[in-house]
This record gives sequence, structure tokens and C-alpha cells, in this order.
Amino acid sequence: MKVRFNRYSYAVALCSLGIGALPSSQNSAIAQETSTATVKSSSAAKSLPSADDVLKKFASASGGQEKLQAVKSIVSKGKLSIPAAGVNGDIALQQVSDGKFMMSMEIPGVVSQSSGSDGSTLWETSSVTGTEVLSGVRADQTKLQMTLFPSLEMNRFFESVECTSQEKFGGEDCYVIEAKKKGQPSMISYFSVATGLGKGNRMTVSTAMGDLKIVSEIKTHIEKDGIQFPGEVEATLPNGMKQVITMEEIEVNAKIDSKEFALPDDVKSMVKNQ
Repeated sequence: MKVRFNRYSYAVALCSLGIGALPSSQNSAIAQETSTATVKSSSAAKSLPSADDVLKKFASASGGQEKLQAVKSIVSKGKLSIPAAGVNGDIALQQVSDGKFMMSMEIPGVVSQSSGSDGSTLWETSSVTGTEVLSGVRADQTKLQMTLFPSLEMNRFFESVECTSQEKFGGEDCYVIEAKKKGQPSMISYFSVATGLGKGNRMTVSTAMGDLKIVSEIKTHIEKDGIQFPGEVEATLPNGMKQVITMEEIEVNAKIDSKEFALPDDVKSMVKNQ
């Protein structure tokens, strides 16, 4: 079976990892008293909770406001697989609360890719497609997915965040949160009615090859330092194939050398010539 690697698979990995990170202590939805986004319940379904209430329950179920706000950095490692193609690889991610991150994905003998940010410039590089500096919708989506907890950063990145319905997702009753911003695809997130934990999301991810519709489902959670993290995430690719990311190591408030987020030389040259 032929599998198309490059940004197609990498975009899925980026999206899948993004739903399993932690909240920024400076911008957490629970800590903010004001927001540029409009957070409300659907007027057509008055029995629904507000989006703010759903996200507060999510924060509480994930470990509680105090623990989440104390997180300043995360280092995580895991495995990536596409079972139908017999493909296996490694994923590694380093994140800090000021927006810096470094992510790498490698499938031995097939492809090596990475992306990162020094807090200002976002970039991607691939052994297949080369290097580029991200801008526009692609940069905005990457910034959101690489925050310490994207679900609790929606108010900062979108103009409206609304609880629109309750429906089945991943075999559970879930509240549906829709985040919108003019000029960008909406992000649909699912939160378990019973536990409050995140169950996954639906996103149209902007890539160099065009828009990709991706559905990510959190299959399991693991606990680290009293905080619930997604353990296994299954993403459905546009061609119907499944990509699975399984986190194996998570370190909270890890010490990360700032050099890890330095721009690669080719990215520096691109920025200089812009």
C-alpha cells in the first residue's frame, strides 16, 4: 500500500498532538476575566451549558486550575503509526508557556520532519519537501495547536466560542464547542458530558497542499503529576486511513535549554531575506 508522507501526515500529527498539551498559565480560559471572544450557549438550545462552563469542567477534570496554571513547560515523546500501511515512527515535542516549541517526527528510511518557533518565527522543515517559514492561517493554526493547552486558548485565538449541541463522539455523549474566526476554518471540539475530559476535535488544517479535514479522537488518558493527558490519539486522514499517536513519556515543568528553540540556519536566512 502506498502512503503519501510529507506535510499530509505531518499536519495530522501536529493536530493530534495539539489536543493533548497543557494550558498556558498566562492565558488560560479559567484564569482570564475578560476575552476578545464571545463565549455563549446556543440560543437554540437553552439547556446547554455555556462554553465557559464546559471548559471550566474540562480544566477541573484535567487536574484542577491550580495544577494547570503551575505548568510552565512540557517535554513529551511517543510513537506514531499508520497500522494499515505497517508504518511506525517517533514523535518528540518540547513546549514552553511563552509560545516556543520544537516538534520532530521521524519514520526511519522514509521521512524526517520538524517544526518549531522561537516565540516569533514559525517554521517547518522536511527531508521530502524542504524548509519554509509559516505565515497566515497556517501560522495561526500552528500557534494554537502548540500552546500548552489549545482547548483553553480558544478565547485568545477565535472571535466566538460557542457550545452548539450535545452529540455522540467516540462512543460518549459530548458537548460540542465550535470556535470561529473570520477568514479561518472553524474548530469543533468534543468534551465528555460524564467526565468533562476532552474527547477530540474536527479541524480543517491549512497546509501547503491545501486544506485537510482531520478528525482526532482521544482513545485513552494517562495521569502525570496529578494531571490527565491524552495517552492514545487516533486521527482519521482525509483518505480514510487511521494515524495513531501514543504518548510514552511526559515530563511536566522540565528544564529546557533555550537553544532548543533557536532558528535553524536556513530559516534565519529566509527571515533575513523577507
